[in-house]
Amino acid sequence: FEVGELIGERRAWDRIVKAETTRENASEVRRAFNIYTTNLNFNPEKYVYSGSAEEKKRMIREDKMPTAVDVIRSDLDARDLYRK
Repeated sequence: FEVGELIGERRAWDRIVKAETTRENASEVRRAFNIYTTNLNFNPEKYVYSGSAEEKKRMIREDKMPTAVDVIRSDLDARDLYRK
């Protein structure tokens, strides 16, 4: 590895962090999303379905229950869209 590359990557990371901190200071919603996202602990094997019992039964019968990965991806994608 090259020391110069590491220094460049560190500078780039520092710029990203500084820019995001500036955006967080301008938006409490953005700050809340970032705090929430940072503190998430995902289990790719399971999740809790929060819809109605009837809807859950229908989705199971039709084999349309989302996987844990689908739920996580959807949640994070929605959060990124809202931020933009």
